[in-house]
Amino acid sequence: MTQFYEIAKRAGYIVMAEKVNSLSGLIAIWHKTAMELSGKESVAIKGCPKGAFLGLLLKDERIGKNAKYALDALKILKQNPYADKNYLWNNIAHTAKSQNGQMDVLLALWNDKELREYFLL
Repeated sequence: MTQFYEIAKRAGYIVMAEKVNSLSGLIAIWHKTAMELSGKESVAIKGCPKGAFLGLLLKDERIGKNAKYALDALKILKQNPYADKNYLWNNIAHTAKSQNGQMDVLLALWNDKELREYFLL
């Protein structure tokens, strides 16, 4: 598991417990959780995983391309629940670039039954 997997999972539980649903609240929780787990500002502000997290929780691809990547991959995951991050990325990105934490965030929420039922179904 990557650091973004762990950040997304912990942040997801905090969001769920505190019933946060505002963009600013989600950003604050992501940042605080990332700082606690990594101790690095660069991890906390990294746009790709944070954008995926925000897009998935708000169910809004207008947040940016990383939100759209995560939401598109979620559609595939609902059809193929055991898909891995490489399969998901290769089927949604259509680019030679590697995923940059977006699929780790999605799988963190998907692989945890409680988070999956609360946020993704």
